Amino acid sequence: MDKAEHEAFLAARPTHHLLATIGDKWTALVLSELRAALPSASQKS
Repeated sequence: MDKAEHEAFLAARPTHHLLATIGDKWTALVLSELRAALPSASQKS
């Protein structure tokens, strides 16, 4: 199985989509917490 076939196989898996969605949500949560923790980052100079 070459790389393209492997990526196509993963893309078709429902768990792959689920993990991508969870990862996106965790990234958004972490970034929002960091923004809240650093008041200078949320203020525009």
